[in-house]
Amino acid sequence: MNKTILIVDDEPDLVELVGEMLARAGCVILKAGSGEEALRVLAENKPDLIIADITMPDMGGLELAQKIRADARLAKTPMLLLSGMINEDHEASGLQEGDFYMSKPVSNSKLLQKVKDILG
Repeated sequence: MNKTILIVDDEPDLVELVGEMLARAGCVILKAGSGEEALRVLAENKPDLIIADITMPDMGGLELAQKIRADARLAKTPMLLLSGMINEDHEASGLQEGDFYMSKPVSNSKLLQKVKDILG
């Protein structure tokens, strides 16, 4: 695929597993364990896709998405937001153009297919 993807999640094991799977598919992986760390990574990098957990202690994925959309350099970067919470409202509330949503847990094959669909 040869795309750069930032994975943002406060669960290090999930970041590693998803990162390894996407790296095997040919992606360059950037990692962040929090929304604040993601903003620091984004200050120096412009990924092709950001995969972020909706629920994190310091800054959730929806807040992170709002900050990214407010940054002209990153505003058009697609985001895939993941949530382990069974709450359909997440799909409708807070998602903006360029945002995609999936419920966790998600299989590697479904996640990889979604990433391919988003990145074309």
